[in-house]
Amino acid sequence: MYKIAVPVSIGSLNEDSYPIFLEEFKKAGVERVFVCGLNPPTQTNFEFFSDSEKGACYIDKLKKEGFEVGVWMGSIGHGSTLSYEFGEVRLTHNFDLITDSNGDTKNGVFCPLSEKFLTHFEKVVTLVGKLSPDIIMFDDDFRLNFRGSLYTACCCDKHLKMFSEKIGKFIPREEIAAFIFSRENQNNRKLWMEVQSESMLNFARRMRKALDKVNPKIRMGFCTTPDTWDYSGTDVMELSRAFAGNTEPFVRTFGAPYHNNSLRVTSQIENTRMQASWCRKEGIEVFAEGDVYPRPRYTDKCGSANLELFDLALMASGNLDGVLKYMFDYTRPVNYEMGYVARHARNNPLREGIRRFFKDKKCVGVSIFEEMHQVAAFDISKMAPDFFCHGNFEKMSFTSGGRFFAENGIPTVFEGGDYPIVAFGENARYIKKEDMKNGVIVDIQGALRLNERGFDTGLISYEGRGFEGEYYPETKDTITGLEKVSTCKVECRKEAKVLTKFMPDDTPGSYIYSGEDGIKYYVLCYNALSSLWGFSSGDNVNYSKNYYRQAQLYKVIEELCGKNIPACCLKNPYLYTIQAKSKDEKELSVALFNMNTDEIIDSEILLDGEYSKVEAIGVSASLEGNKVIIDGLPGYKAAVINLIK
Repeated sequence: MYKIAVPVSIGSLNEDSYPIFLEEFKKAGVERVFVCGLNPPTQTNFEFFSDSEKGACYIDKLKKEGFEVGVWMGSIGHGSTLSYEFGEVRLTHNFDLITDSNGDTKNGVFCPLSEKFLTHFEKVVTLVGKLSPDIIMFDDDFRLNFRGSLYTACCCDKHLKMFSEKIGKFIPREEIAAFIFSRENQNNRKLWMEVQSESMLNFARRMRKALDKVNPKIRMGFCTTPDTWDYSGTDVMELSRAFAGNTEPFVRTFGAPYHNNSLRVTSQIENTRMQASWCRKEGIEVFAEGDVYPRPRYTDKCGSANLELFDLALMASGNLDGVLKYMFDYTRPVNYEMGYVARHARNNPLREGIRRFFKDKKCVGVSIFEEMHQVAAFDISKMAPDFFCHGNFEKMSFTSGGRFFAENGIPTVFEGGDYPIVAFGENARYIKKEDMKNGVIVDIQGALRLNERGFDTGLISYEGRGFEGEYYPETKDTITGLEKVSTCKVECRKEAKVLTKFMPDDTPGSYIYSGEDGIKYYVLCYNALSSLWGFSSGDNVNYSKNYYRQAQLYKVIEELCGKNIPACCLKNPYLYTIQAKSKDEKELSVALFNMNTDEIIDSEILLDGEYSKVEAIGVSASLEGNKVIIDGLPGYKAAVINLIK
């Protein structure tokens, strides 16, 4: 069951606003309410916020109304307030701060090995537990790394001492980064990550123990970050269980509608689905980060349209248990910004359609393989001398494969299936041979990793090289403007079928190859990680998302596995689709998300067969043989259609 949760600031709750909140909750179908703003530190003594009595009152009221009620609170600190209306946090304390390898710190970001801080925070958790919420969630400040100017943490004296005891020698702070990112000894990094892991797990276990003394039935969890999935040595599964104790573990994923400048939410939907696929295998409740920071809608950072697309797509995917949907302003009266709830309510017919059409169906699409643990085993010696470990390791927690295909309108899944498996970059090091039976799609780094494992991908040699354009023989046209793409000059086996060529060198841009073991490969001769997520070069739509590439991908999928994608809609940029089939394959449901400013008009969706009946919500749809013609899907709007044979 997909559950709608909302955060509400304690400062916005009062006798006048409370009835309005209840009415808005009813409109939105809210089932879980997180009360936040309960524990900001004071500037003088760092004692618990004085509003706990008010918090207890409204937690009790909301529970009596039938809501599951949580407290959402900070943990080891962001180092600043999250509202643009307030200044920097100025604290008086004697806690150890998180310290990076340059010796830099940020006030208000506390080390989880600081005994004084741990003791203090146990008292905070005890006080929150006495408010009797159903659930406590720590914010995404629960991380050691990826804090803007702070790199490679924590390198405080306590962490350095703990590390020296593990390895039997002391490494000075200024030498830590070179030591753990050594090109000669990867074990250094593994041992360092173990130390970081122990400090994070220690915090989680201590807070759980403190809460158990008050009420062991209260659930406790946290908001994930790229750091907590792998980089800190532990992972979300281990941490969520430590926080949960004997209760059901849960997490909120990272990746929100306001990220990536809010232009399109496709990549964040895919990142969220990836994380959810890892959690669902482990029995962990997972809900999405439906954040539209900073709010309200006139800030032009992220309006409700992207939030709605994000929420509806994740609901259709069936990967998540719900969403934490940020629909209320934290600092204004409740009736100041009611636009998010109004637009949520307007989409209720779509939600009902998704529930009805997608019920008891299985999502289909190319299978995106993403390995959760990559950092410890990553071989830096194979990378360029200027390889930026900190930044690249953060972006490795995003899905390049999911983004590449989803932004071309091709449906994806993260649970295997009958279509080719996609394994960009380091992920190819971990895929199993039995999962490659329907064909494999890799970038150049993925092909290299498979070659190292003994697979024959048709790749003989490569070197990084920039090109002016990519020639598509079928259309006799060259797509130019590849300056920002990490392309490669490749030599492949003569048996390979070259599909495109980089110009002017006339070197393969992409090819299909059948190995001696019967596995079919489609190789894209570029580095997906750096091209899609913008390290050395930045994203460039001319390479990854042009119309020729999109058409090529559909044909390649059929050639690799012998099956068409059920529904194919070309030349509607950034049309995101979720597709699902019934067990007997007599019904096909397609959710359509127009992640573009242009309206979709008179467009053909080519189907994998003929259907006799179509029902649509949010768009006009009519059947013509093995096609359905859709018309009138505005920019940043969604629709859903159901087809019956």
